[in-house]
Amino acid sequence: MNIIENYIPGVKRIIIESSNIIGSYILWIFVHYIATQLYVKLCVHWSIIGFITSPLLVAAPHCSGLLWCINQGVRNIQTMWVIIGYWLIKCINPFVLNEDKKNK
Repeated sequence: MNIIENYIPGVKRIIIESSNIIGSYILWIFVHYIATQLYVKLCVHWSIIGFITSPLLVAAPHCSGLLWCINQGVRNIQTMWVIIGYWLIKCINPFVLNEDKKNK
């Protein structure tokens, strides 16, 4: 039982750190998903009239804002994958960074 109790603080720390990362990741996924759905419905209708009006709507403020959300969502989701990968590597092997500092 003492062995498990030794790991409890570390597990709590990992859960707290991961909740922040996962929360922001889920937020950007939500923003990206909603913006893409709205962009398709409001700015590029799937019809002949939508094809004709799409050059006019692409400059509209709501379409520009939705496109910004889509682009930022893509960038932030890609960045989150890098952050999550780095964080997982740090959690799996925290001694690699300390060994590099000792060797210098």
